Amino acid sequence: MSRNKYILTKSEYTNNELMEHELFIKDKLSVKEIVSEAKKILDNNKTGVIITALDLFISKVINSSYILRKLEPALHQINYVISRNIEDTYIPLEKGLDIVVHKHPITCFSVKLLYRVT
Repeated sequence: MSRNKYILTKSEYTNNELMEHELFIKDKLSVKEIVSEAKKILDNNKTGVIITALDLFISKVINSSYILRKLEPALHQINYVISRNIEDTYIPLEKGLDIVVHKHPITCFSVKLLYRVT
């Protein structure tokens, strides 16, 4: 596949069925926005929150979890390194070429903040 003959149209995160108390950071959110979203989840769900990110956003998850633990001293932190599948779809720029779908795993970092360790 020659890159100059195709254009990436979308990347989809498959196997991404989020639970109601899970935050998946895939946009360029600030740490302040992540903390406020996590606080909303913690206010609605008294058990805890899961914050997951990939690539460039992993440091934001680490910083956000640190701030949340300072704001809520009763929170316990459990870290996970997991793998998610990404599906990239490439559309051809020339006639006669097929649509290419590329599936590949990507490493994610997940932080589970719980009021009670289970």
